[in-house]
Order: sequence, then C-alpha cells, then structure tokens
Amino acid sequence: MVSTSSPEKLTLTLEIESLEASVSNYFQSSNDALFSIHKNALSELKYLRLPPAPIIEIIKAIAYLLGHKDNGDWESIRKYISDTTCFLEKLAKLHEEFIMTDEIKELVYPIIYESGFNTQSLMKYSIVISKLYLWADNFLRYAEKKECLLRLKNHLSIIIKSEECCYNENQS
Repeated sequence: MVSTSSPEKLTLTLEIESLEASVSNYFQSSNDALFSIHKNALSELKYLRLPPAPIIEIIKAIAYLLGHKDNGDWESIRKYISDTTCFLEKLAKLHEEFIMTDEIKELVYPIIYESGFNTQSLMKYSIVISKLYLWADNFLRYAEKKECLLRLKNHLSIIIKSEECCYNENQS
C-alpha cells in the first residue's frame, strides 16, 4: 500500500481539491454569462455600421480565443458574429479542446485585463458586450486554473509512482 502521509502529497491533494472547485466555479460562471446572451441582441451588433471601440475590442478578443487572427477591422470582426447560433455554440464548446498559449495571452490579456474594461463600463455600450466580456473573463480564469490543475495532477501522479516504486523496492 502507498503511504498517504507524505506532506507534499497531502499539500498537492488539498491544492488540487481547491483548484477543482475554482475550475468548476469559473466554468459555471462563464456558462451563466454565455447562456444569458440572447441571439437577437447579439444579432443587433452585426448591423452597427461602426460601433464604439470597446465593442470591436471585446469581439476581437473573443475571435482570438476562437483562433481567428484577422487585422481587427470591424468588417472582418463582424463576420464572427454573423451566424449568432454558430458563434454562441463555438463559445459553449470552446472549453472542450482549448489550450492556453502564450500567443493567446499576448493578444487577449491586454484587451480583457489591461484596457480598463469591466462589466459596468461596457454596459453603457451594450449589455451583450458586457456579457461577452464577463464570459471571456471567466473563461480565461477557467482556462488558467485548469492548466494549473493539470500540472498539479501530473506532479501528484509522479510522486505516487515514485512512492510505489520505492515501496516495491523495499518489499523485495
């Protein structure tokens, strides 16, 4: 039997449990924000001739998360929301295979975290944009926590294998 008293293993297990709760909370919060978006309200955005910069920036950040890297002008960004059902479905499924990369961080973090945007300030432009921002913020936090969780689980697995190896050697 593997010893369960290893302080490092116990600490990692507690950190993993805490991170699992955070991952779950951020995932739920991102879904709550996403599912509160009405397709008709989102459709209205694509009919704006030239929306305020915050609207463009938030949609551009979300497009980056979806893997699009256009030049960021309104005409190209507007294409991402042209099929609102498809757009919302892509956001709902993004967590399934999403991998946080340095490139995504470089492109998206300045828009979401360094621009001074928040849900309240964005509401004056559009409730939908405010909700998309809330989704993006929670989704990014979810992805960060999940990445950290996977690293800790991998580390714990290595410790357990090492202990099993040592235990088996001692039994010989």
